[in-house]
Amino acid sequence: MKDNMEINSRGISDCGLKRGMNQDAIRVLQKGRSGLFLVADGMGGHQHGERASRHLAQAYQNWWTQVFLPGSNQEFNRLMMSLKEVLYQAHEYIRNTTPAGEVCGSTIVLILIHNGYYGIISVGDSRIYQNKGFRLHQLTSDDVWENLPQTVQAFSAKEIKSHMNYGKLVQAVGVGEQISCHARTDQLKKKQIFLLCSDGIYKYCPERFLEKEMRTALRTGQLNESMERIRKKVYDNSAPDNLSAVMIRIE
Repeated sequence: MKDNMEINSRGISDCGLKRGMNQDAIRVLQKGRSGLFLVADGMGGHQHGERASRHLAQAYQNWWTQVFLPGSNQEFNRLMMSLKEVLYQAHEYIRNTTPAGEVCGSTIVLILIHNGYYGIISVGDSRIYQNKGFRLHQLTSDDVWENLPQTVQAFSAKEIKSHMNYGKLVQAVGVGEQISCHARTDQLKKKQIFLLCSDGIYKYCPERFLEKEMRTALRTGQLNESMERIRKKVYDNSAPDNLSAVMIRIE
């Protein structure tokens, strides 16, 4: 797979219709058959959310130029460990530079593609989808109240959906003393397509629509067209939040 792999990628980041500032940040970093892609969603409604997302994006861009490019012959697992360390350092920096009483945080999803493998890291409720075998799979877990083990044990499904904490974010980079990232790795298999997106995309664009557009982009290779149709769908549904996404096609 890795001998003939090619990567095609596109990213969008938009303020939407009702926000005065885009608190999201994306990166699309690629060299040959390797790439690092991320979406960071600054916590909407909180002061300095954009500072957190942009710091994360810049930290990983620095990693790409200073660590990955000079040392791309490192083992994949070692590279993933290095990516996690960048995340934890960014978390500490954002916490330590945020004035007392203020909130500065961001979600993040990222994917590293290298040597025929991919690895993902996530914190928060931004998502990574994969369309493989013409089916949509969510590869990340949302860090929200209803997914906490103690919530599932204490409440029925009906009670959870009607609870005031339903959908509440419980973890973000830069907020709280500690964070715990979700991570996984796997081997690339022939043709695959990934979509990284903020909740400003998936909350206002049905998954069946995302599945259709990812399948179309996988078949045709026309990522720009599919991304624009996704953007239009979100705008048709009022686009109340910032919207950001990165699509990656593996050939």
